[in-house]
Amino acid sequence: MKLVVDSYLHGAQTCEVQKGKILGVSIHQGACDSIHLFINDDHKVTVEVSQGISRISLMQKKNIEDIDYILPFMKCLGVSEGQVLKNYSII
Repeated sequence: MKLVVDSYLHGAQTCEVQKGKILGVSIHQGACDSIHLFINDDHKVTVEVSQGISRISLMQKKNIEDIDYILPFMKCLGVSEGQVLKNYSII
């Protein structure tokens, strides 16, 4: 996802509009990088990445309509689709 790459490169929050929704990514770098996804200013997901291993540390305000944005975000960070769907209680 372009937003994740742009956030890493520029060290800031990046946003773009897709299908009428404002998508934002913010990265806090440290011993463990925390990557946050916002949809229309609602914090939806945080993924922590440490030593090449990704894990979901937060999923809130789950809305099935957001899955088309959340899945690509999670996949680009190395989180499996099955893990995401399990958190959504779809599988």
